[in-house]
Amino acid sequence: MGSSAGIVSTMRFERPGGEHFSGYINYINRSDAMRAKHFKDWNAVKYDGYNQYMENPEKSTGIFTAGKDQLNIDARQQLRQSFEKAERNGSVMWQTVVSFDNTFLAEHGLYDPQTQEVDQQKLRIAIRTGMSRLLANEGLTASALWSASIHLNTDNIHVHIATVEPDPQREFMDFNHDGKVVQERKGYLKASTLNKFKSAVANELLNRDPELAQISSLIRDRLPAHQEPWRNLPDRQLMNYYKQIYNKLPADRRQWRYNMNGMKDLRLLLDGFASRYMQLYHKTELEAFDSQLMTEVNFREFLYGKGGIVDGRRNTTIGLPSLAESGHFSALE
Repeated sequence: MGSSAGIVSTMRFERPGGEHFSGYINYINRSDAMRAKHFKDWNAVKYDGYNQYMENPEKSTGIFTAGKDQLNIDARQQLRQSFEKAERNGSVMWQTVVSFDNTFLAEHGLYDPQTQEVDQQKLRIAIRTGMSRLLANEGLTASALWSASIHLNTDNIHVHIATVEPDPQREFMDFNHDGKVVQERKGYLKASTLNKFKSAVANELLNRDPELAQISSLIRDRLPAHQEPWRNLPDRQLMNYYKQIYNKLPADRRQWRYNMNGMKDLRLLLDGFASRYMQLYHKTELEAFDSQLMTEVNFREFLYGKGGIVDGRRNTTIGLPSLAESGHFSALE
């Protein structure tokens, strides 16, 4: 990662019968102070790539789940029984750590450095949103349950989440364990799952939807569709782009869309055509688009670190369409 990130998340899984699996179960219904004291006994995530804060948390809030902000004694006992059932039935335990840079939280009104108070309710809501996305992405929505706790210290506020399947649905696979081939439930999650989880947490926590909507509106709504035949454009450079593109179009007209495979070799020409057209006919809208997009790029560089985003003002990495694929430049006749 090129620079520090505002949010870092890491996940690993624990096999049933492992010390971290059993350790977590043993401390589910203990007091908050006791769980914090023995956190290292069941925490499987020793290093999250950001800071080794998990070894000695100064303070842990109470356990929360998908449906409850706090668990009473009976609820904790039920949760423990569900985790015990999951272990007996051979479920994997996924342990996830989400770390927040305190400065990042403070800048967005979620943390007060003076009082060291954090908006825990917003954190809980964001984690629930992220976990809903994670479970859906892995087909675990109907079978999995999770519990989490917020850990507070002076360096990084972080959330620890444990997820199991009381009635496991994950497929069995062969694994080599201590020189023997054993059949166990698959623990590995798709590489995209953690990224989507973190994005969902960030979007819920910081509500970037209005900013993204403004960018999309600039592309889709504020740019009028070109009505005249492209071949009649007076600019020589545009005409050169037009001729090159037209001569290389696939025979199958159904492929005449930016993202179709048949247009792969034409995308650089289409981008050049679109940029030239915008500079000539929609310069004001283009400048507004660039300004808005750079604000979003800078925000995401801090959110994910510079290694988490591809450079380029109009790159589609952050989930936005390029100008050429927006629909305004889909037809060349």
